Amino acid sequence: MPNSSKKNPFFTLEELPAPPAPEELPALLQLGGPWHASLGSDGRDASERPILDAFKAFGLDHRSLSDWYSLVSHLARVLFPTPRPPGAPRKWTDERLCKLLADVAAYKREHPKVFDTDICRRLHRKSYPDESSEALRRALQDARNPKRNSELARVVSILQRRLGPHVTVSWVLDRADELWGPGK
Repeated sequence: MPNSSKKNPFFTLEELPAPPAPEELPALLQLGGPWHASLGSDGRDASERPILDAFKAFGLDHRSLSDWYSLVSHLARVLFPTPRPPGAPRKWTDERLCKLLADVAAYKREHPKVFDTDICRRLHRKSYPDESSEALRRALQDARNPKRNSELARVVSILQRRLGPHVTVSWVLDRADELWGPGK
């Protein structure tokens, strides 16, 4: 039988405060509002600086409601990561898949008519000697699929918000070497 003298740290559904009305939400999320007492020399509350730094680090705008959601999602993934599934670690991480996309895009930019199988053969010899050309081709299929490459899906989503709906997976794939190439 539970001890009734201890207070439950969690709210019940009835105890949760009602969400603000949609027209109130953007005002609540504004930084540097008049309700802040200790403003720094830049006119910002000192406690807001890390929040603004986080927005900047992720390339987000603190005045955008969808960017607040993105920031919370990023921070939640960092603070509360999902446990790695049992078994061996993934050989092809999202970052490695994006590097493969960049290598393929760079080669295609110089040789636009070359087939993927030929590019994978060349990459096997030059950059991926531990992988067979067939394994590279299979990995390339996963790399191009946002359902199997969450980094690709994330970048497409961000660029669509920033640049508009004309940004598609193909559009990003054509520029993969600019996004994930050397020095990126």
